[in-house]
Amino acid sequence: IYITEDKKIKHNILVYKNSLRGIIKGVIYDKNTGERIKGYVTIDKLNIKTFTDTYGGFELTALPPGKYILRAGAKGKFDSKISVSVAKAHTTNVNISLSNKKILFYFKPGEKYIEPRFIPVLKEIAKFLKQRPGITLEIQGHTDSVGKSNVNKHVSRDRAQAVASYLIKSGISPERLIVKGYGESAPIGDNRTLIGRSMNRRVVLVILNEY
Repeated sequence: IYITEDKKIKHNILVYKNSLRGIIKGVIYDKNTGERIKGYVTIDKLNIKTFTDTYGGFELTALPPGKYILRAGAKGKFDSKISVSVAKAHTTNVNISLSNKKILFYFKPGEKYIEPRFIPVLKEIAKFLKQRPGITLEIQGHTDSVGKSNVNKHVSRDRAQAVASYLIKSGISPERLIVKGYGESAPIGDNRTLIGRSMNRRVVLVILNEY
């Protein structure tokens, strides 16, 4: 009898404590199309991982109040990390977008080499690729419209090759990396402005496929 009561009391206390904890729920969707996609969400700090339903929905329950870093992922997409605050006995709704494209960083005019301040970003990319060995990447180099187009073509490829070379030295197979230079042909900013030109001098990673 006493054992039964003790278990009942412990159960009631646990239910009460859980009722004071928070919930995070939401959906994962494709940044480019807006469609919901299947994937997963993790809270590495708590060693928690949950998979979405068919429509990209997820729910993390019984979370102690505080701030968490959520990492979402899906096949053929780059992971995305966001910070979420959880309040006591409250449900926090959050939607997370994922893409198969990632802009790494921008270059100074005519520059072909990776600045030291961007190395931590490349280390994260190398770590991601090691965790997802089925991914094939296209590494795209781009420039602004200043200068001759044929020169810009070469500069853009050199930028992409610099990123590829770093990843290869980090242990990524060159067979997984396709290097291309697009020159000034695909601007994302206005080449008539300083800001626009700086946006166009970039390297972009694109996940082509993941088996």
